[in-house]
Amino acid sequence: MAPMMTSTTNASRRAFVRRAASVVAAVAAVALLGTQAVAAPAPLQAVCDLHFTGTSTLHEFHGTAPTFTLPVQTADLAGHWKTEAAVEVHSMVTANSSRDSNMWAMFDDRHWPQIKANFPDIDAAAAGAAKRISFQLTIRDVTREVVATVTSWQQDADKVVFDADFDVSLMAFGLEAPSVLGLIHVGDAVAVGVHVVVTRTPAGA
Repeated sequence: MAPMMTSTTNASRRAFVRRAASVVAAVAAVALLGTQAVAAPAPLQAVCDLHFTGTSTLHEFHGTAPTFTLPVQTADLAGHWKTEAAVEVHSMVTANSSRDSNMWAMFDDRHWPQIKANFPDIDAAAAGAAKRISFQLTIRDVTREVVATVTSWQQDADKVVFDADFDVSLMAFGLEAPSVLGLIHVGDAVAVGVHVVVTRTPAGA
């Protein structure tokens, strides 16, 4: 009789262990699903539309660059943003092919094909309140600190929209303003404006 009782007891224990293991597995699965359901916020991206205005002896002229998108190294719309921009010189146009060729030659786009901007730490909350953003602008082999004036700041739970405007002195970057026949000269200061929309990166992007 004793061996039968022992066998029965062992079988009961094994059954209990299997049931306990099933319960643990079920709890783990629920916990995993809960973790997946509360996924981390998607990182941010900034969609930028750039335009610029220059002067010459005769009149003002206007130019644009194609819309470009920057990855922002944070997921907090109200936090600290870090990003870098690179605009292809050859993508900047003014609706005048001769003037565009002179502009590209001034930038020496064959050796320095991009104009770069580095934003190491933008405090979004402070930028909206102070109406300014500082960054490093690199043209050819010269880097300068630039302060942009921020206007039209709009922020909600899903996005931040604003305009940033700043002036670039060609002389400050060692650039010689183009001229035509020595009679028509381009002014030293170029006004640059950027319309920026910061949102969460779409899924799968």
